[in-house]
Amino acid sequence: MKLLNRNAYLIVSLFISGSVYAQNWGEAQSLSRLIEHLEASKNLLAQAKASSNDKNRLQFDYEALEKNITEMQKGIEGYLEKPLEPRKFDNISNSFSNYESQKGASNVK
Repeated sequence: MKLLNRNAYLIVSLFISGSVYAQNWGEAQSLSRLIEHLEASKNLLAQAKASSNDKNRLQFDYEALEKNITEMQKGIEGYLEKPLEPRKFDNISNSFSNYESQKGASNVK
């Protein structure tokens, strides 16, 4: 009997966690694509930096932009990898009948 309850609990847990992820799957997929685009932008940034002229009067700050892109990637990855917060449930009552309260109420009258 204990094994049956344990298996039922595992199945329900997997179903609930799967459904939570499924609800956010579209968001996760879009954010994963954004990470890919940010990585591609870093490659384009490296190409632009390689073709820049150090003698130009005005210089673009490639390092600062690369740092910002990396920070955005880390933030998105942190969000996607964050474990689900456990839900808080109300305490379960140990009595499912009001027999005791009715018995006490009849003595008061």
